[in-house]
Amino acid sequence: MADQTHPYDSISDDLFDWMQGEVDYYVDALRGGYRSPFSAEVNEKEKMDYYRRQMYQTLPDGTVQYDKPNQAGRDQIMKNLGVTGYTQIMQAVTPPKPKGLRAVPPPEPASDPMAASMPPMPEDTAPVMPEVPMPGPEQI
Repeated sequence: MADQTHPYDSISDDLFDWMQGEVDYYVDALRGGYRSPFSAEVNEKEKMDYYRRQMYQTLPDGTVQYDKPNQAGRDQIMKNLGVTGYTQIMQAVTPPKPKGLRAVPPPEPASDPMAASMPPMPEDTAPVMPEVPMPGPEQI
């Protein structure tokens, strides 16, 4: 007897092809052109502007005040992205520190009025603390 194909074989092949096509269709729809589902299409500049406003306070004209943090925005980023994401965003939006400037020396310590009234102590002697009697077991 010759090797004949069963009539249901062509139906099963068509059904398999249809199911595979449906899966591919829904996967492509969810990917949205290789981006996260339900995400907005924004460019890099818009992302940086958004995260600058989240990290720092801005004036009504859009000028970023790098010396004034936006604590509510920072808390939200920390909650949504975690420590690693927060760190990456902070490094991206914070302007680089200028190079080539020398460190400013610390200010001289303010003169203490009490120290000025006391005589200088010799450097080879340490202050002596009076001995305080400790209670023994019989006193407790």
